[in-house]
Amino acid sequence: WIESGQSASLPYGLQQAATSGSNVQLEVSRIPSVDISRRFDFLYNYAHHCTEQLASKALPLLFVRQFKDTDAQEDARIKTNVQEAIRQLYTRQLANGGFVYWPGNAVADEWISSYAGMFLTLAQEKGYAVQPGVLARWKAYQSAAARNWRMPAQTETDKDLFWQSALQQAYRLYTLALAGAPEQGAMNRLKEQSTLPLQARWQLAGAYALTGQSKAA
Repeated sequence: WIESGQSASLPYGLQQAATSGSNVQLEVSRIPSVDISRRFDFLYNYAHHCTEQLASKALPLLFVRQFKDTDAQEDARIKTNVQEAIRQLYTRQLANGGFVYWPGNAVADEWISSYAGMFLTLAQEKGYAVQPGVLARWKAYQSAAARNWRMPAQTETDKDLFWQSALQQAYRLYTLALAGAPEQGAMNRLKEQSTLPLQARWQLAGAYALTGQSKAA
């Protein structure tokens, strides 16, 4: 670590590194190191495949170039991984437009539907080909769920249910705004809830910001 205003000499032997087969890497950052190269290597080799993990493996790869330089070989690796995630997500969408948590499930999962749709929307923004029908069915599912949602009663015994339901709705509204299909009425109804959890407020604020409504955000 080199603190602000200090200097340091970091000697190493190129000949010794060459003969021992080791690598010398230098990472320079204005923030505490997050070891970008190692963490992205972990993503490439991540082997778990529920729908949440599938999207989580591919989503960060859309933004690799904002954090590090990539060569042609890594660009091809990124593209292959993202395209494979998109392909697998197609197989996990139900006829109603929602996404299941595991292949073979018969009922769409609310959280996973929002998350998978958000990834597909961002992938399309980054230039990846996403089937229009898949996104259209997903938007219809999200819109219907957003319009039909009702805030559950907040009781001492059901605090977690209340928190989860509010956050589900706020996240759903955020993904719709991100996809260019905001549900303005549902957004306004949620905003009127005086006991909205902080995390849901942030998600809803993001939805308003994406639709250009900075004052409401």
